[in-house]
Amino acid sequence: MKLISAASAVLLAYLVWGSRGWPLIHDAPLMHYIAWLIEQGAVPYRDAFDMNLPGVYLLHLAVLRVGGAGDWAWRLFDLGWLAATCGLLLAYCHRISHGWAAVSAALLFALYHLSGGAWHAGQRDFLLCLFLLLGAWGVARGTEQASSVALGWGGLALGAAMTLKPHAALYWVLCAAIAARDRSWAISGWRAASLVIVAGLLVPGAVFGWLAWRGGLGPFLEILGGYVIPLYSRVGHVSPWQAIAWHSFGRWVAGLFLILTALALLAPPPREPARKGLALVGALYGLVHFVVQGKGWEYQLYPLILFCCALAPAAVASWRAVGWSRVRAVRSRWRYGPSW
Repeated sequence: MKLISAASAVLLAYLVWGSRGWPLIHDAPLMHYIAWLIEQGAVPYRDAFDMNLPGVYLLHLAVLRVGGAGDWAWRLFDLGWLAATCGLLLAYCHRISHGWAAVSAALLFALYHLSGGAWHAGQRDFLLCLFLLLGAWGVARGTEQASSVALGWGGLALGAAMTLKPHAALYWVLCAAIAARDRSWAISGWRAASLVIVAGLLVPGAVFGWLAWRGGLGPFLEILGGYVIPLYSRVGHVSPWQAIAWHSFGRWVAGLFLILTALALLAPPPREPARKGLALVGALYGLVHFVVQGKGWEYQLYPLILFCCALAPAAVASWRAVGWSRVRAVRSRWRYGPSW
């Protein structure tokens, strides 16, 4: 495990260095342009036709105001967001399995992101991962410490995720259901779930309140009801298997993460089972997130990949508990012959 992690770290350093010249391409310039229009006084959805949620524009607006519109600012933002997500993944996985297994989860996610190329930089589904994992961590810490504060900031993070992609609402509801079923609370389960639900409404309420104040809520609803749902959502649908087959090594990567998830299911119970459970539910959500959108774009796999990486330590624990014992048994049979 140490050798694999060390080799992965060297490969990651190589990819980071190679990505330093990535330009601002694909969807990011469009989001930058709308953010620039907002800074000039324009109203989103009224003065610029687009179907993304307003939280995306606000993030791009923050990048423009802090770092400017150049390629380097966007590159630093993407790498910083990746570092924050990987650091959070390491902290999340540390309670599932100590040591290099948690490190491997963070390295695996970073390698996936950087191997995808410049068009993955700052994609909405990638940005979504930080908030999803932060929300899962909040619910997990709330379970571990019986802390309503942790549930609150977990719900806030999940609410922020919903301002980037509406599909995150499914994971928000699932996290609330997990909080409701936990028996370690000093308060009742429905109150624990209510904390996640109410906290999750605050950030979307603030963002859409800002949009209404700017005069863009009406045009947003018109685009949603007149374009996104009846037309855009039905264009270019492909099957999930066909979508994965499009990409180089897509089936191999899918097989790897399927094996990780299967091993995680067979793993012995960790010290903090809530984290493994939230990751398993997150992987299920990530699959729905990809299938429901139906476009087959590779970056829409990010939530699924994130939670499969979070399951990597449990998969390692499963292999240690089962795999190595079987390997040793086979080696013994070959060395000493069968016992009669």
